[in-house]
Amino acid sequence: MPVSILDDPKIIEIYDPEKILDDFLELPLQIKKTLEILEDWGLEPFIPKNILISGMGGSAIGGEILKEFLKYKLNLPIIVNREYELTEFINEESLIFSISYSGNTEETLQTYEEAKGKGAKIIAFSVGGLLREKACHDLTPHFSLPSGHQPRAALGSIFFALLSALIKLKIIPQQTQEIEEMLENLYFFQRDFRFKIPILKNYAKKLAIKLYKKIPVIYGSWSYFGAAAMRWRNQFNENAKIIALSNIFPELNHNEIAAWDNPETSYENFFVIILRDKDDPVRIQKRINLTKQIIQKKAEVEEIWAKGDGELSKIFSLIFLGDIASVYLAILQKINPAQIEIINFLKKELVKENE
Repeated sequence: MPVSILDDPKIIEIYDPEKILDDFLELPLQIKKTLEILEDWGLEPFIPKNILISGMGGSAIGGEILKEFLKYKLNLPIIVNREYELTEFINEESLIFSISYSGNTEETLQTYEEAKGKGAKIIAFSVGGLLREKACHDLTPHFSLPSGHQPRAALGSIFFALLSALIKLKIIPQQTQEIEEMLENLYFFQRDFRFKIPILKNYAKKLAIKLYKKIPVIYGSWSYFGAAAMRWRNQFNENAKIIALSNIFPELNHNEIAAWDNPETSYENFFVIILRDKDDPVRIQKRINLTKQIIQKKAEVEEIWAKGDGELSKIFSLIFLGDIASVYLAILQKINPAQIEIINFLKKELVKENE
């Protein structure tokens, strides 16, 4: 394995011509700029009976993180919808966040129309596209996300637009202290994970090397780390173009753990990553330690600990590392992380069917 290519500046020019690595590294700046734009965004207070976030792919993961972040803070149910239709309980007392970075995601556009028909309060988020056109026509509040990114590289804008909307609607209080701590930590990671930092001092590169020709299995320790594990899986899929799996404690101890006891399975191609927190509940810690004992007999296991005290810092410290490592893994495989030819092919074929 030619690991030295991760320290070769010519390689990054060849295999990352769209500079998507820079996009991911600029996450703290993206967040800061988005928050500055959001300062002047006005919304009338509204307390719903439930919240539904409708989006797909890179536009939906922000909703998953928001749902997990607020799970124990909010006395309202939050659902992330990745389908063409909404649940039956949506009505005029529901709050719908319609998210499509491009503004042209067909599932999101269809659920937007359904939410409008049900009389729900809708707030739309996109760079432009049909979603913005519909929102402007219907006088629906719309936030124009900063352009110039692929959806998966726009997580900072998407998540903090959603979070800010809830703050402005008076559903949740300001999160100033949490955001400040998170940004401070992200700037440290940004410095440490840059391409100029050599392998010996760059943990994101080291992790990519360990994952070379492996199948990542990402386990979140509990609660909001389930969304972080999902993000890691999606980024390995889309950036590195490899199959990856994810799950969460304690659920995986009731099903997936049994798969590690099959005598006919070859486990040497799996690499297990456990996303952990110093504040994991005692029972979760016990489960993780026992699970490690089982898996380490079959495959390599690496624990990655969240950084910081606040939950936003913990979540985004893990997400930031996963994003960068997935790009380095793509480069190590001599794959362009920005290209998504199969996804684009599917979209084009679906458009043909509707013509």
